[in-house]
Amino acid sequence: MARKFTSSLPMPDGSVIGYKLTPRNGVYTIQFIGPDGKYVRKSTGLRDQNAALIEGSRIIARTFSKGPKPKRGWKSQSPKAKTWDDVIEDLRCGLVVNNNKTATFGDYKKTINTIRRTLPDTVGPEDITPDRADEFKAEYVGGKFKRGHAEDATEYARKHTTLNAYLRKARAIWHKWLKITPNPWDRVENALLDKHKPTAPSEEVIEAFFGWLRKTYGGWELPVCFFSIKAYTGCRLQDLCGLRADQFDGQSLRFDADQTKNREGRTVELPPDVATVLERVKGKGYLWGRYPEGIREHNRGTSGGNRLNLTFDPTALYSWAQRTMKSFKEAHPGKKLSTHAFRRRAVTVAYAGGYSVNEIADMFGMTAQNVEKSYLDKSRANHSAKLKTLAGSLLPKSV
Repeated sequence: MARKFTSSLPMPDGSVIGYKLTPRNGVYTIQFIGPDGKYVRKSTGLRDQNAALIEGSRIIARTFSKGPKPKRGWKSQSPKAKTWDDVIEDLRCGLVVNNNKTATFGDYKKTINTIRRTLPDTVGPEDITPDRADEFKAEYVGGKFKRGHAEDATEYARKHTTLNAYLRKARAIWHKWLKITPNPWDRVENALLDKHKPTAPSEEVIEAFFGWLRKTYGGWELPVCFFSIKAYTGCRLQDLCGLRADQFDGQSLRFDADQTKNREGRTVELPPDVATVLERVKGKGYLWGRYPEGIREHNRGTSGGNRLNLTFDPTALYSWAQRTMKSFKEAHPGKKLSTHAFRRRAVTVAYAGGYSVNEIADMFGMTAQNVEKSYLDKSRANHSAKLKTLAGSLLPKSV
């Protein structure tokens, strides 16, 4: 008879480990299926449930970091060079133990797979010499990619910014996780990039977007509410999509530390009119849990509209937000706007409203250096004297 687990622990590779925490003589024991497929039961040694839950998560992480144990009777084998698949598995386990975010594993896995695709004759990291690392740089930049799977899909040139990101991650993987010295990626120079100052969208573009949004979605309140909160809080799109319903108390939104990129929680009080609308459209489990039924009703009568999944998934909401921005830009070719542009606008409006760089960093969950380097459009902020109050400025006039 299969055992049923009452809780689950997400792993960096996206998989989920089911477990059960039960008290035995006052001390909590954790039970789960190990990496070798066998049932594991271990004592946390703790009587407090919350402390036992944390220790139980560590026990699972340590168990999976070791991998399956050799069967009795096996002879020890001489160590062999690691393959790329071995590296990915080691990264998965190491990042669990280190409590890194799932996105970090995704980035590292993508980096490894890009290296092995670009240098297909390599078997593992030991094949990467300084010369092969230089070869990767040349081969990657010289190649092209498609966004679609069709044979006639448009090909795009690879960007040097993406190359530099892969080089940075490769250096980190070889140094911190593989501990290979000398690091073959250290001598590979980054591509030279033009320096672009952050550009915040104009109020004209913002007003055009919300006008188009109202016209496109009619009486469905969720889209306008979603993007209004995106504009007001200046949060990252992923942070907003994954909020639970209990993180909204009727007045304020709470972003927990384990949900944000910088691992710092923050609470944002919403304007009363926005909070009122959010109270009407919020879901039960997830804050945006009613999105599936809303988008299905909006698309009713269209091809595939009635077959849309009614189970909420934050990644589906994320994709919808990205598609919505793409549709707006296609309808307004001269108006540039992205979901992340709302974050640049929030920072810029706050600066124009008299807030210092350090205050803005605390307000929007970023470093002061990142505020000036990636988000603050000083040229627009310095000409925004008409933005008298921060709250009034962050919300578009039409909302």
